[in-house]
Amino acid sequence: MMMMNNNNNNNFRQGFCEIEEEEERSSDLFEINNNNGGETDGSLFSYDVHRSNGREEDIVYVAVLGKNSEDSSKDALTWTLKNAVRPSSSSSASTVYLIHIFPELHYVPTPLGKLPISQVNPEQKNNHVIQERSKRTQYLQKFLDLCSASKVKVETILIESDMEAKAILELIPILNINTLVVGTTKSSLRRLKAGRGSGIAEQILQSAPEFCEVKMICEGKQVSQDQLNESPRAINSNASPGPSPSHSPRHAQNQQQLQDQNHQTITKDKNDSFTCESNFTAVPSDPNKLAADNHISAKIPDEIDDNPIEQVRLTVPITDDPTLPCLTFRTWFLGIISCAVLAFLNQFFGYRQNPLYISSVSAQIVVLPIGKLMAATLPKKKIRIRGTNWSFSLNPGPFNLKEHVLITIFANSGSNSVYAVGIITIVKAFYKRGIHPLAAMLLTQTTQLLGYGWAGVFRKFLVDSPYMWWPANLVQVSLFRALHEDEKRPRGGLTRLQFFIVVLVSSFSYYIVPNYLFPSITALSFVCWIWKDSVTAQQLGSGLHGLGIGSFALDWSTVAGFLGSPLATPGFAVMNILAGFVIVLYVVIPIAYWTNLYEAKRFPIFSSHVFDAYGREYNVSAVLNETNFSFNRQGYDEYSQINLSIFFVFAYGLSFATLAATISHVALFHGRTIWQQTRASFQDKFGDVHTRLMKKNYEAVPQWWFYSILMVVIGLSLLTCEGFGRQLQLPYWGVLLAISLALVFTLPIDCEKLTVQQPGLNVITELIIGYMYPGKPLANVAFKTYGYISMTQAITFLSDFKLGHYMKIPPKSMFIVQLVGTIIASSVYFATSWWLLTTVEYICDSSKLPEGSPWTCPGDDVFYNASIIWGVVGPQRMFGNLGLYSKMNYLFLFGILAPVPVWILSRAFPEKKWIRLINMPILISGAGAMPPARAVNYMCWLTVGIFFNFVVYKRFKAWWARHNYILSAGLDAGVAFMAMLCYFALQVRDINGSTWWGLDLDDHCPLASCPTAPGIKVEGCPEFH
Repeated sequence: MMMMNNNNNNNFRQGFCEIEEEEERSSDLFEINNNNGGETDGSLFSYDVHRSNGREEDIVYVAVLGKNSEDSSKDALTWTLKNAVRPSSSSSASTVYLIHIFPELHYVPTPLGKLPISQVNPEQKNNHVIQERSKRTQYLQKFLDLCSASKVKVETILIESDMEAKAILELIPILNINTLVVGTTKSSLRRLKAGRGSGIAEQILQSAPEFCEVKMICEGKQVSQDQLNESPRAINSNASPGPSPSHSPRHAQNQQQLQDQNHQTITKDKNDSFTCESNFTAVPSDPNKLAADNHISAKIPDEIDDNPIEQVRLTVPITDDPTLPCLTFRTWFLGIISCAVLAFLNQFFGYRQNPLYISSVSAQIVVLPIGKLMAATLPKKKIRIRGTNWSFSLNPGPFNLKEHVLITIFANSGSNSVYAVGIITIVKAFYKRGIHPLAAMLLTQTTQLLGYGWAGVFRKFLVDSPYMWWPANLVQVSLFRALHEDEKRPRGGLTRLQFFIVVLVSSFSYYIVPNYLFPSITALSFVCWIWKDSVTAQQLGSGLHGLGIGSFALDWSTVAGFLGSPLATPGFAVMNILAGFVIVLYVVIPIAYWTNLYEAKRFPIFSSHVFDAYGREYNVSAVLNETNFSFNRQGYDEYSQINLSIFFVFAYGLSFATLAATISHVALFHGRTIWQQTRASFQDKFGDVHTRLMKKNYEAVPQWWFYSILMVVIGLSLLTCEGFGRQLQLPYWGVLLAISLALVFTLPIDCEKLTVQQPGLNVITELIIGYMYPGKPLANVAFKTYGYISMTQAITFLSDFKLGHYMKIPPKSMFIVQLVGTIIASSVYFATSWWLLTTVEYICDSSKLPEGSPWTCPGDDVFYNASIIWGVVGPQRMFGNLGLYSKMNYLFLFGILAPVPVWILSRAFPEKKWIRLINMPILISGAGAMPPARAVNYMCWLTVGIFFNFVVYKRFKAWWARHNYILSAGLDAGVAFMAMLCYFALQVRDINGSTWWGLDLDDHCPLASCPTAPGIKVEGCPEFH
C-alpha cells in the first residue's frame, strides 16, 4: 500500500464530495488506502476548522488502535471526552476525530486455506473486503457510542497500514494535527523504562513533530513526565493546549502547501456548506444507529470510482447527465443511415478478393459534424402527431454525447456481418441451387435476433458486473471522450481530439500506398526472395502461404484486419496467444509435416481447401447426389477420401481442445465466482460506480421484453426450417438443439472474451449435427448458424449494452436501437447479397470469372469447404472411425485436462502471480484465427501488441491512458476512409496503378503452396522423385 509522506506525494484520483454543515451533523467515515505499489485506491481529505453559526470548533484527534489495544484506546477516548472536549450544546463545541489504523489485507480465507489476496478471484476478494469493512464498522461503533453519549461531534479517519505508529506520524503533518491523544498500557511503559523497546503510543510520542501535542493515557490517567522517566518528550497533565492549529503560522504554511500539492480547493457556498474537490473513499459507519442521535448529519458522495479494472478506471468517466435527450430525430435519421450504409459496404466488399471491413468507428467520426450541423440548422419548433399527445422536435438542442453513442450502436449493428448470408451464398454460387427468397430473408433475421434472448438471460452477469469488462469498448469510449469533452491543450502537447485528427490524417494519407500503389507491402517475405527456387525455404518464409519466418508488413490492415486491434487486447492475452502461436506454428506443424503425418507432404503445408488422395482439389460433384442434394456414398467409395493440409487438420483438432479447455478453465478458475454472481444477481449485490449511476438514473429493461422476442424468433426459426419445402434440410429438433447449445455455452465462452480469440461453437455444432444428421450439407450449416451465431450475437448485444453502460445510456433506449438496428442491418445484408448473387455472372467461381475480376468470395470459399467436410461427407468419415483423422478426438481430452496443472500450480505457489496468467484456452487457440488469418498477420499483430501492452504501458502509463485507444481508433478510421475513397474513385472504374512487381497482392512465394511428396504433380510446382 502507498505510504503517505510529509510532502504528500500521492497520485490522486479525481472525485467530488460535498460536506454539508448543519446544526445536526453525522460522523463521516473517511477511508485512506495507502498503497506500497503506488496505485491509489483512495486518498485523503481533511479540514481543520469548522464553522457553525460563525463560531470555530476545537478539534482533538484520538488514536483508535487495533483490537489488541481496544481497552487502552477506549481509555484514551474516555479521558478525552471528560477532560479535553466540550459537548455540541456548548457555545464552543469540540469535534473528535477518531484515527483508526487497521492492517492491510494480505490473505483471504478459502476452503484451501489462506491464499494471498492477489491470487483469489475478484469476487472472493470483494466479499472479503466487505466482511472486513463490516468488522471495522462494528468495532468503531463502540467508540462512536461513547461520543454520542457525551453529545460530542465525531468523525472517523481510517488508514490501512501494517505499521500503526508510522501511519499516524505521517498523518500528523498532512492533517496538521495539533492535539493527539493515544492510549497505552502499563506493560508498554515498563518496557520503555527498561529500554526493551516501546509500544505504538511511545513511538508516536517520541517522534511526533513539535507543533503536535501528544497526550498519552494509561488506564484513564494522563502519563506524566515523571512516569516516563526522562522520556524525550515531556507531557504535563496540566499543560495548556497551545495555540489553535487554525491560527498558528506553521498551520497556515502547511495548509497552503497541502492545497497546492493536492490541487484541493475548498469554497463556501451560499448555503454555508463547504464544497470540496478532493479525493477519498467515504464509507458510512452505521447510519441507522447514528440517525438516532439528533446532533449529526452529513452527505456521503456516491460517485467514487471503485471499478476493479485499472484500464476501465483510466478510460471511462464516472459522471452522468440524465437530462440529455437520447432518442431524438437526429439519432433515428443518422443512426438508420449509418446502419444501412455500413451493412451495404461490408457485404459489398465481403465478396471481393481483398475483403474490406469498415468498422463503426468510421460512422462514429462522420456523424459528429453532421449532427452538429443539424443542431445548428434544423428548426426547434415541436411537431405534434395528430390524434395523439405525442410530439417531437427536429432539434431538441445541441448534438450531445448520448445521441452520438446511440448512432454508433446503430452503426455497430450495420458493421457486424450476417453469418447466414454465407448459407445463401454457397447454395446459389457454389452448389448452384435455388432457395426461396422469403426463407433466405427469415434465415438472416432469425439467426441474428435469437441472441436477444441469451442477452437477457446473462445481462446481470456480463453487463452489471464490473469484473466483466470489454477491452474493445474502451477504444470507442476514448474516442467519444476525445470528440466531446472540452480539454485544455497541455504545454508542448496535443489534446486527445487533436491527437486523433493527426493519427487519422496520417493513416488516411499513408494507406494509399499499401491499398493502391504498393499492395505487396502488405506481406513482405524476404526468405522467398533470397531462395527463389527452394520449396522448403518458401514454405518456411512465406507470410501468406507458409510459416512466415522473417515476414512482416507495413500496413495497419495487416496488423488488425483479422485479429482486431492489438492496442485493445490485454497484455496477458497477447502473451498467451504468442505462446500458442509459436508452439503450433513452429513446433507442432513442422514436426507433423516433415515426419509426413497423415501424408502431409502430398498437400500444401497451409491451405483451407480439401484435396483428394492425389494432391488435387476435391471434386465435390462426385460425392453429391444432385437429385436430393445429399451424400453419394457409392461415388465417394469410388473416388477418394477427403484429405486436408496438415495445418487445417490441426486447426480443427485444436478447436476441439479449445472448446473443452474453455469449459474446464471456467469451471476451475471462475466456477466459484459464477456461482457467487448467480446468487448476487438475484439479490442485486453487484455494484461499482457505473452500475450505481445506471440504477439511480434509469429504468432497467424488463426481462419479459427479451423473453417475448426469444419466443417469437424461435417460432419463426421453426417456420424457416420446416416450411418452404424444407429447403434448409434442418428438422425442428435440430433448431431446438442448436438453441440449447447456445444457451449452455454463452456464459463460459464469454468469460474468455477479454481476448481477440473468442472460442466459438462453429466446430462443435458441425460435429454434433454431422453425426446426428449426416449427408445433409444445408442442415449442417443451418444448425451451425443457429447454434453458433445466436451465441455470438448475444455477446455482441451484451458488448453494446456494456458500451451503453459505460456511457450512461438509458437501457430502454439501447434496447430499442439495437433491435431496430439488427432488423435493418439483416435486411440490407440480405438484399445486397441477393442483388450481387443474381447480377454478377460467375460470382465466387474463380475458374470462370474474367481475368482480374475481384468477385472471388474468399470467406465463403472456406465456408463452402467446411460444408463439404462436415455436411456432405460428415464427421464420421473425417474424424470418426471411418475417417483419416480420428486421433484428433484425443484433443478433446487434452483440452479438458490442460487447465488442471495450471490450476494446481497456482494453488501450490500462490506467490507466483504469473502462473494464474497462463490461460490454456487462449494459449491452445493461439493460432486459432488461421485460416483465414495468415502468419504475417500474427507476426505484425504480436509485435505491435507486445510493444504497446508492455513497453508503453509500463514505462509511459500516462501516455498510454491518454492516447492508446485513440491511436487505435485513428488508425482504423484512416484505413477505412482511404479504402472507400480508392474503391469508389478509382478501382470501381478499373483504374489501377502502373503494372509493376509491387502491384501484386501477394508475397511472391509461388512455391510455398507446393506439395513435396514424390510423384505428386501440381501445376506450377516442381515434381519430387
